[in-house]
Amino acid sequence: MKQIFKISLAAFLLLLFVSCNEVEKSNDPVSLLLSAVSDPSTLSQKNNSHDSSRFTIQIPAYVDSKGGNDANPGTPSLPFRSITKALSKSYKIIYVAPGSYSESETFPLIIPDNTVLIGDEAGKGLVGGTGSVYGGAGSTPRLGETVIINFSGTDSAPLTSRTVVLGNNSTIAGFRIENSDSKLINTRCAVCLEDKMGTIIRNNSISTYQSDRNGSGIYISGNGGNHSIIRNHFTRNAYSINEVSQTYRSKVEYNLFQQVRFAAVVRVGNLDLGGGGLSAGENTFRCYNFTSQILTEGLTGINVFARNNIWGHIPIQQTTNINDMYKDIVNLNNSIILTDQAVKDTVNCL
Repeated sequence: MKQIFKISLAAFLLLLFVSCNEVEKSNDPVSLLLSAVSDPSTLSQKNNSHDSSRFTIQIPAYVDSKGGNDANPGTPSLPFRSITKALSKSYKIIYVAPGSYSESETFPLIIPDNTVLIGDEAGKGLVGGTGSVYGGAGSTPRLGETVIINFSGTDSAPLTSRTVVLGNNSTIAGFRIENSDSKLINTRCAVCLEDKMGTIIRNNSISTYQSDRNGSGIYISGNGGNHSIIRNHFTRNAYSINEVSQTYRSKVEYNLFQQVRFAAVVRVGNLDLGGGGLSAGENTFRCYNFTSQILTEGLTGINVFARNNIWGHIPIQQTTNINDMYKDIVNLNNSIILTDQAVKDTVNCL
């Protein structure tokens, strides 16, 4: 028993040492591996206290569309070429270098349960370089977008085109994610959450827009929920966050919605846009491209929390006519929309 305790304590001290001495230049393979070890998301603790193996270390996979090959082992110096290949190998942590992930991918990209996909969080998938956890197979971190684009990936679901489908408790962070499928279909989404729980979507740039105006940046349906949608930049979406159905409340905070038709379509009242107990708010609604930022449907008498946000108008302009142009809120069913602590956007483009 004492031996087990000593091993666990030694492992903890090693992790603490690595965490405190993490090398800034993360393109070095050794540094990347040590960084993975020190990241709590790469560790799982055993529930059995009698098991001498207290920690399981998850070894990450690396993907580089420009310097990789799917015949490689997926290491920093010999990365995979496609995200699809890394996902097929059941890795729980996947680091993706700047580059374009489209022609070599099979859509939708299905992220399994408890899997983390990380690109360029600092630049929201637009910058690369030292902002990326993994800068590529070369010695210098690569600049440029880390972009996942689905041009024509209509999949097995009828009349549906999906770019990324997240599993339970999975994460996608640091990508430009786009669905540019031009076919006339019922559901087009960049990120789809279907009967899933606890996903994290953070620090991405998300768009999906075609001439038929039928596209959702994030599409939420089924009996899941408890999602975290944080610090994303939504642009060129018909519906940035489209809540068709969800059982549990999800939080939406610190996002920028710019030049979109609707920032949030709320149908069951389980999107906390601020002040509902989960979300801090601080969402910015800017440069309304067609009509309003929040659309409520089928929510008579239900509270919609949208406190502490930044708007194009103060006081906030609300209407019951979906054809009214450039309003802040379209309230079709007399919902109670709570928008106190609202702030006027410093960028005036209305």
